[in-house]
Amino acid sequence: MNDTSQKIPVDFLGYYIENMGKHWDNGLFSNMANSTKDTLIALKAEERLLLINGNKGNIGGAEDNSFVLRWQFLFEGDTAKFIRLKGLDVKDDYYTGRFYLTLSESQARGSSK
Repeated sequence: MNDTSQKIPVDFLGYYIENMGKHWDNGLFSNMANSTKDTLIALKAEERLLLINGNKGNIGGAEDNSFVLRWQFLFEGDTAKFIRLKGLDVKDDYYTGRFYLTLSESQARGSSK
């Protein structure tokens, strides 16, 4: 179908990072701290640090460090937003979003440049 007249407001969408690798993403005392673990992050046009190297280190290949970016609607506890979306009469279709994600490697905590 791909109807470009159908649009979903960006403030209706959130995301989280699901760790699929062997390394733990359970805070600074594990391999990495994942700030999206167990929570949805609202889409915003601002820089945000999501994964931080933990004390055990996250050095390794794809088997150790594998992630999936998951998208989800942000409606929980917001009846007004749900009613607003219903009023948009959004049809079943495939939707495309244009987002820029910047992945960067940072220095380990406590090390100098």
